[in-house]
Amino acid sequence: MGYSLYNQSMPARIPEKNVISKKFDKIASKYDITNKIISFGCDIIWRKRLINLLDINEKTKMIDLACGTGDIPIQIVKRHKNIKIIGGDLSSGMLEIAKIKSSKAGFEERISWIKTDIQDMQFEDSSFDIITMVFGLRNLPDMEKGISEISRILKPTGKAFIMEFSLPANKIMRGLHIFYLRYIIPFLGSITTGDKKIYQYLGKTIENFPPPKS
Repeated sequence: MGYSLYNQSMPARIPEKNVISKKFDKIASKYDITNKIISFGCDIIWRKRLINLLDINEKTKMIDLACGTGDIPIQIVKRHKNIKIIGGDLSSGMLEIAKIKSSKAGFEERISWIKTDIQDMQFEDSSFDIITMVFGLRNLPDMEKGISEISRILKPTGKAFIMEFSLPANKIMRGLHIFYLRYIIPFLGSITTGDKKIYQYLGKTIENFPPPKS
């Protein structure tokens, strides 16, 4: 499945909402393995490509939003020995898994895990040099408000890196992607997590997400 890298504003869209964080809580323990299965392991490659774009030093103030089970913050502190980072997510279940993973890797003191709503964050204006978000923007009930909050907490010289899925322009590939999103991913997700509906929901958010500008 293809992916897009964004560092620009996206038009607002209202997906199915509420209870979504509870649904992510429910699948948190199987989230990583399911991602690897439905992406054929490409999710690891995609995250590495995003991390390769980041210009990080020991003074960089950074947060990963919609951090899920914490792959981005954990990989960053593995690469950069002196940096500290914040991982923020609305799902308590996802954050618990992230804490376990970072503790096992010995990064408890270098990663702070915070429960936060991207649309209403507790951070002061101009707090961060770098903000990352992977596969989280399309789940916001109000993308425009979320992007506004990201802009608010980003320093004037800072950069936001947002990676998202969207459908390809080619009609044949688009049709194949839609079939995979509507039928294969929910089937695989139901096997690994027991929850078909959350993966039907996630497929719909990908179908509805605006494509990158050419």
